[in-house]
Amino acid sequence: MKPIHITNSVVLFLKEETGLPVYAVYDGFEYPDHNVFVTVERVESTLEYNVKRREAVEVSNHYQIGLHTKFYNDREELQEELSNIFIFKNIPYIIDNEIIREFSCLLTSITPVSSESLNRESNRNRVYFDVEIKNIKRSC
Repeated sequence: MKPIHITNSVVLFLKEETGLPVYAVYDGFEYPDHNVFVTVERVESTLEYNVKRREAVEVSNHYQIGLHTKFYNDREELQEELSNIFIFKNIPYIIDNEIIREFSCLLTSITPVSSESLNRESNRNRVYFDVEIKNIKRSC
């Protein structure tokens, strides 16, 4: 599984499941002025070599999913909804609008963040979900 396809799959899946605007964060990304939205950002990948002669490697792709809301009550309700999605649902892996397979993710932490600035209303009530998606890479 390629990270770009994982990111796109997570964005499409969260849009469908929540009905909220969902954006992939990239270098130069400008946050929208919506009152409620979700961001998906790939943070890092780690490799674990657990097979002789490196025939297969376990890749852990780490993502930070941000929930941005204007009101505290919205954040609390949507935080629970997103937590349940990450814990209980499988995500379709999509390439060129075709579902190839499904994968699950591991919710490793939930971190509420207080406002740094009152300028952007959607910045006032945020929570970040740290999610890990594992994949096995095999040599050709």
